Amino acid sequence: MAPKDVLTSIVLEYYKRANLELPEDMYLREFALQPMHSSSYVRHLAFRSASELRNYILSNVPRHLYFSSARYRDPSCSDMQAKGWLGSDLVFDIDADHLQACMDKAVELKFCASCGELLNENDKKCPRCGSSNVVELDYVPKECIYAARDEMMKLVEAVEQELGYTTYTIAFSGNRGFHLRIQLDGADALMSGEMRREIVSYLKLEGIDPTQFMIVEKRRRGKRILTLPPRTKDPGVKGRIARSLLRMVASDELACKVIRGETADYRALARVANSVNAVLMDAIREAAIVVDEKVTMDISRLVRIPGSINGKSGWLCRCVSVNKLQQFEVAEDVVSPIPGAVVEVRLLVSLPRIRIIDEEVGGKRGDKLRLTSLAALFLAFKGVARIVAIRR
Repeated sequence: MAPKDVLTSIVLEYYKRANLELPEDMYLREFALQPMHSSSYVRHLAFRSASELRNYILSNVPRHLYFSSARYRDPSCSDMQAKGWLGSDLVFDIDADHLQACMDKAVELKFCASCGELLNENDKKCPRCGSSNVVELDYVPKECIYAARDEMMKLVEAVEQELGYTTYTIAFSGNRGFHLRIQLDGADALMSGEMRREIVSYLKLEGIDPTQFMIVEKRRRGKRILTLPPRTKDPGVKGRIARSLLRMVASDELACKVIRGETADYRALARVANSVNAVLMDAIREAAIVVDEKVTMDISRLVRIPGSINGKSGWLCRCVSVNKLQQFEVAEDVVSPIPGAVVEVRLLVSLPRIRIIDEEVGGKRGDKLRLTSLAALFLAFKGVARIVAIRR
């Protein structure tokens, strides 16, 4: 069947050659997709091989493509209770707009899909033409995506050093965040949603009493002593807080020695007590890891397939090795399904000047723009532009 439009054609051509990174036990996983130009999802699909999956999606072009974090005896069964749950991976999601520093940086624009008018936040109908057909464009600046990347680095450290898992998959979601999936087996895979919620609570440092980490004076066997602050050699939460503390007192050489565990001298502790205690709460906030609780708790969660196109942005969900995570950037040669292409689009709305990663775009409804594939696909998948030509 021929694609209905250029955008669908781009997606179809990409999936003919796409390298989808699938779990080895894919035959035990439920697959799901949202077709292009549809608001509904097709679920309870099962495939025994990558080629069988590819054949299916070439006939049913997906906007979004997922596999389940759970393994089932019968993944194609539509009755969740009868699927035969065999256990689930441990999945974490970090989204840029959930981070404190980026909550007020997420941009949401509303447009009338009929006349292209920019609407106010609370408009239910277009004041110009009266249409209630609304299209929304939301995005975050690239620094927020990289803030999510840095949060993922904190999570990786905690997963390895505190939870004890050393084998996992990290992926850029293709939009504004990152995923980490730990393939579990045995009793770990059978953890309940509530047990997984407790892991999230632990990572977020919920319920932590900061006074237990302060340098305070106490009497022990008739002598005055000063309690130790968290030190970088401490295991678990204390070590994580200590690493945050160390960054905050970096200009104080003596405080750094105390936190690194190089001295526990009474006089040294007394001298740095006020400065360390003053930033302790900030250190705890920084050491807390902001993961989406609902994602981790959900034992039947659908996971976006690395190598697939994220239908919210038109960018690729990409696996990122842990040793390259710190250097990861949203670049055309990494996340575009048509890298290097110059794409001509026609605006369907009157778009104010916005920045998509490193590219400023904007114009009146009907304007033609020549853009990189990153910006063009983003606008097209948001429904505010139509691709009219691709030049390679």
